[in-house]
Amino acid sequence: MKRINMFKKIIVLLMFSVLILPVSSFSSEQPIPDKYDGDFGEKVMSLDISILTPQQFYELEGSIISLYSGSGGYFLDQDQSEWVERVVDSFKARGIKIEDPHQRSFVIAWSYFNNGEYQKAMQGFKKIKEQGGFELSEWRMKNKGVKNGKIKITEYLGKIPCESTELDEIENDRYLIASYFRGPVYRYDKVKDRHAIVYMPDNSYDWCEDLKFKDGKLFIKLRDTGEPGEKFIFDNTTHKISKLI
Repeated sequence: MKRINMFKKIIVLLMFSVLILPVSSFSSEQPIPDKYDGDFGEKVMSLDISILTPQQFYELEGSIISLYSGSGGYFLDQDQSEWVERVVDSFKARGIKIEDPHQRSFVIAWSYFNNGEYQKAMQGFKKIKEQGGFELSEWRMKNKGVKNGKIKITEYLGKIPCESTELDEIENDRYLIASYFRGPVYRYDKVKDRHAIVYMPDNSYDWCEDLKFKDGKLFIKLRDTGEPGEKFIFDNTTHKISKLI
């Protein structure tokens, strides 16, 4: 009888230890830095991510994004983006599911884009099926800085995917051309049902505010930012662009 009772106690202890494992795996005694600390970034990078809890991660992630974001978008540097990705991988390895993977990937992809890491941005946008970001990253890789010369055009099936506010739109029997707030100038071929980016300023704040289309030539005027905005002519057939002086 004593052996049976002892055996029952061992079974109960084992069951109890299994029940508390998930709780203990979420515990962490390491101090979490405040975003107002002068060395916040260094402290975050030095944390032991293997014992970080989801709640601690959400708090740190929110601080990082708020510190490196603004009206111009997200600007996490490469170390910060890679740190977030390492933490996510760590949670996956521990079998812990975390919230909002799409928004997290969206922030990282646009951070890579805004920092000129277009290849990484393309990979990030492709992962979350963010077609507009993918196309813009590809365009920047092929054409950034071109003001006189041939634009390398890539056509994609379907309507224009840009979700920004449309600023101007013109069309004829074949084409619809539209410009967007802090975005590119798009051309939509109504016959082939295909769209393409025609032009994107190097600075997204120099968006196009006026379009005209005549005899196969597209006239693009960028907004005035303290001085007259630049003007371009784009040949819709040869895809050559030239800056007007």
